[in-house]
Amino acid sequence: MVKDGTKHIASLRDGRRILIDGMCVDDHTNHPAFRNAIASAASLYDYQAQPQNLEKMTFTSPKSGDRVSRMWQLPTSLAELVEKFSLDGIHRSNAVFNFHESDPRHWTDDKAIWMNAEYIRTMPLADLLPFVKAEMKSSKLWREEYEDDDREWFERTIDLIRQRFFTLKDFVNQGRAYFTEDYDFDQAAIEKNLSKFPDLQKWLPELAERFETMTAFTEPEIETVVKSFAEEKGTKLGVIMNGARTLLTGVAVGPSMLSVFETLGKEKSILRLRSQIAWNAAHPPTA
Repeated sequence: MVKDGTKHIASLRDGRRILIDGMCVDDHTNHPAFRNAIASAASLYDYQAQPQNLEKMTFTSPKSGDRVSRMWQLPTSLAELVEKFSLDGIHRSNAVFNFHESDPRHWTDDKAIWMNAEYIRTMPLADLLPFVKAEMKSSKLWREEYEDDDREWFERTIDLIRQRFFTLKDFVNQGRAYFTEDYDFDQAAIEKNLSKFPDLQKWLPELAERFETMTAFTEPEIETVVKSFAEEKGTKLGVIMNGARTLLTGVAVGPSMLSVFETLGKEKSILRLRSQIAWNAAHPPTA
């Protein structure tokens, strides 16, 4: 029988081991990082498995004799490619982006946001930097050193953090902690990464002490220290990394924490690991 969405999802539960920020994912087909993409692919398999679509979407594999997706039926010649090509399935209308001007949650179409994110992630860094500079100036985060003594650090930092950003506003909101000590802590990040692990209030300042003794503060050396520290405390590496991420950046997600530590530098990393500001928000005083 042809593969459908249920079979596709079942085939992914094959015992593979997936780590996110040092934490093992039990069932990646239901994990927030993967489930939407997996469901999207499964819907395509369901579509091809419908009787009326079998001939259009599948062909009989010469190797197995089973009907499989036509995405595996690659043309073997230019003549075959021309023969199979058709304009029938090509949309003739322009792409449409919907938005609601009065609704801050839908100020533009999700498709437009996605497309903008692709531009931010893939456009040449030299083309992106002037836009980021203008945004930072409007938020009073710009420093002239970013075009002088700190230019190399600034360009490397923008290249690092842009991978998860959707609009230019993200550089001055989610990315604010890279450029100033005046940044906010996302309450959801505090609850997820700090409140659930109260031992971190003692452990992370202890990690700062380990960092104090380091001579080279680069990713390989940082990884060695943090892994050893997590093993010593009998906890998962991800618990330490995620807690540190919230203290250092104020958010729950971002680039590799090893890169974040190195980018912010030894002094800032130590200072923020010792800070109690986020912990005060995690445990507000009672009346």
